[in-house]
Parts: sequence; C-alpha cells; structure tokens
Amino acid sequence: MSATMKRIAIPLSVTLLGIFGALFFALRFPAVEGLGTKARLPVYHGAMTWATLMMFALYAACVIWFLVRNNERAWRWLSAWRWTIVGLWTVGAVLGFTSAWQVWDFSASSISLFDGMRADPRLMANVIILCLGLIVLLLPLVLDSRKARAFADIAFIVIAFSALAWAMTAGRALHPNNPVLNSPDTLIRILFFSMVVCHIVTAIGLASTLAMLEKKRTLPLAACLVIVAIALTGCGAASGYDDAMNVTVTDSVGRTVEVVQPVERIVSLTPAATETLFALEVDDRVVEVAVDGDYLSEVEALSPNLIFVESVEQAEALTMSEGLSAAVFVAAPTTVEHTLDSILAIGAAVGAAPQARVLVTDLKEELTQIERDVEEQMGDIVPVPMFVEIEADPFIGAGQGTLINDMLILAGGENIVTETGYITLLVEDVVAAKPYLIVFTSTSGSSIETIEERPGFDALNAVKQGRVFEVDADLVMRPGPRVIEGVRALFETILAATN
Repeated sequence: MSATMKRIAIPLSVTLLGIFGALFFALRFPAVEGLGTKARLPVYHGAMTWATLMMFALYAACVIWFLVRNNERAWRWLSAWRWTIVGLWTVGAVLGFTSAWQVWDFSASSISLFDGMRADPRLMANVIILCLGLIVLLLPLVLDSRKARAFADIAFIVIAFSALAWAMTAGRALHPNNPVLNSPDTLIRILFFSMVVCHIVTAIGLASTLAMLEKKRTLPLAACLVIVAIALTGCGAASGYDDAMNVTVTDSVGRTVEVVQPVERIVSLTPAATETLFALEVDDRVVEVAVDGDYLSEVEALSPNLIFVESVEQAEALTMSEGLSAAVFVAAPTTVEHTLDSILAIGAAVGAAPQARVLVTDLKEELTQIERDVEEQMGDIVPVPMFVEIEADPFIGAGQGTLINDMLILAGGENIVTETGYITLLVEDVVAAKPYLIVFTSTSGSSIETIEERPGFDALNAVKQGRVFEVDADLVMRPGPRVIEGVRALFETILAATN
C-alpha cells in the first residue's frame, strides 16, 4: 500500500461510512402523510441541505485561515473544503430537483416545470443553487490569484447560504405542518437527524481525504468520484418505494383517512368536492356525483374506492356499512384557508397532488390580490357591517364560524350576526342591528323587492338607499375551487354599496 493510500485510509473510511449510513437510515424511513415512501428522497435531500448549511461554517473558517496565514497547508484545506461543499451543493441541488420531479410527477401530469416553480419556490431555489455551484466549480479555471479565489469563495458562501436559507424558508411557508420535523413519531425524527449526522460525517471525511492528497490533479478526480457515490446513494434512497402504497390524509373535520392507491372509482355526495375533482382533472374517475333516496345501497352498488361527503353523520353511516370498503372523506371546511387545505388533501387522496398544489397556488395569488384591493380601494371604511340571508322561509342568516362569515371578513365586511352557524333569526333582530349592507343568496327564495317589503326592513338605511344585493349561492356556499370567486363577488358587492 502506498504512503498516500495509508494516509487517506481512515478519512476515506469515514466518508464511506457516512455515505452508506445515510442510505441505511433513508431506506428505513417510514411512509409519511401525503407522500408515502416517496418521502425518502426529499428527506434524504433535506438532511443533506441541513448538513451543508452547517458545513459552511468550516468552509468559511478555512477561507479566513488562508487569508490570514496564506500558506500551502491552509490553501490545501481551503481547496478541499471548496470541492467538498460545491460537490455536496451541486449533488443536493440535483437530488432536490429529482425529488421534486418525483413528488410532482411532471411526466404523468399536465403540470409544467414553470407551474411547479411558481407553486413551489424550492424548485426555483434548486435551479439557482445548481447554477451557482457550477459557476464556482469553473472559477479556479479563470482566476490565477489564490487570494482572488478565496474572495470568490466568500462571495459564494454568502450567496449560497442565502439561497439555501431561502429554500428552507420557502419550504416552511409551503408546509408549515412539516410531516417530518413536526411528526409525533420519535422514530421519524431520529432517522432524519441521523441522516443529517451521516451527511456531516461524509463532508468532514471527504474534506479530510482531499486535503491529504499530495497530487493536485488527483484532488478534483477524487472529489468527483466520491460525489458520484453520494449521488448514487441518493438515487438508492429513492428506489424501492411503492407507488401504489396507501396515502394517508386528514379531512376537513380532522379525521385521518387512509386511501388505497390507485383510486379508480370516486363517488361525490357534495357539490364542493365534485367541483374540486373536476378542477383537478380527475372527473374521468368520478362514477357518481349525486345520490338520492337510499344513498347507502346506491353507493354500495357503485363499488367506489373513495367517497366524498359533507357531514360526519354521512361518513359514519357509510363507514359502518358492511357492503362498503371505500375510504370516506368529509369535505366540509368552514374557512377559506381550510378550503385550500381541503383541496390539497383531496388532490393527495386521488393521486393529483401536483395539480392541487398549482391550483391552490393560483387561488392564493388571487386572494392576495383581493386583500390588496380591499386595502387600496376601501381603506378606512372597512369593516362594513352587513347581513347575509341564506333562506327567506324560515328566516336564516349566516353567523360566526361559517364559510360565508370568513369570506365576508376577507372581502372587507363584518357580520352583524354574533351567533354561531346558520341560524334562524327574528326579523326584529336584524332591524335592531342596522346593517349597512344586506346580501341574499340566489337560492334563498328572496328578491330585492321581497326584502324591501319585509315588515320593519323599510326603516333600514340599507333598504332606503338601495344597498340590497344578490350573490351567487354556489360561489359563497361551496367550499371548493370557486371560493375565491366568492370572496371577489362579496368584495365587489361591498365596494358597490360603499361608492
């Protein structure tokens, strides 16, 4: 054995131990909600990102050491850490893009790469990370001065650290309830942080190995070989997942629903879920969208894989039916935010998670624009006291804790009804509250004329000054993909009433 091989034997062994240790923990990572075992590669990549961020401290220390000492030993360690960090950085970007491609499944969906980047900022971050890594790899070829390269290293550290921090921040914003870091399962957290430790061991072992190599030309080649090994290990972490594995999601009432994949036959007993399924372009798998009469026997005859309902009572009845083995999902969110969460959960349940993410991204952008319009066009006049009539006979209004209540708040309104739910009211109560604006749904059975003729309403300024408006019931009553259209409709109604 040559002197060089003896010198690098221990650090090289440490490097290989870290590589295969990360693979060992990745392959033992259990399924997580919404991703199943597809979570292995994203988690492997996430652990590598954490480790790389921590290793930037050692990289920066080597830069400072060289600038202060300016000797051959310091330069050798700086070069070793440069190759190590840039290598891990580049591999991390490639694995991040691969995991995103796997999760988003671009090849099997209508989602474009641009849509994916817009819906998930981490995709854009990975593109930037990859480009920066390649640029720094090329810097030694164009810079003759070692000090110039060291200052380029400083610039790279600042930009790279910022990009990685941005990617992680975007990830937390996109998934505030991270199924890994927030998991109640201690095993999941232990496996993740074990992978982080293994990646740190890999980085330290690789840098030490490269620093001990005597021949300068050997250093890039050795780095590339080890980095390729890390990349192949990452690919190994992605292999072996079961694409047909069950998906576990949480419905809008907090029930955990396990859905066997693939979902081929869907029954929807709620219009909101039906609209969502059509928006996600899985309508070809919907075998029934409404069932009348004895719905239990009719649903059983359809042999569905997945059933969407709008109440816990329906879910319990279907779950207790001996003739059904389908998963039952309650789609009855009561806020706009929960509606968007429900769309994501429905998308994951039916195997259309990429489409759901893009749809929710578009809806969030529209909602942000409405909030901006409320602030710019209505200013100090918000919130506007208003009453929303759901039904004329019996006289029912929308109270607190309802979807409409949340929508009118986002639109710049304030509900005069202080009770919770859709409740039967006395006409006198509404008159006493003196709403500035009255809104009735298109299915309420009312009209502007009948409201103006209602006893006591003639004393309201809202009636006297023509501030009585009709809104499309489907837009404000269905917690589905048109919910933001409902917020826009309410905003435009409030705006018309106040101008």
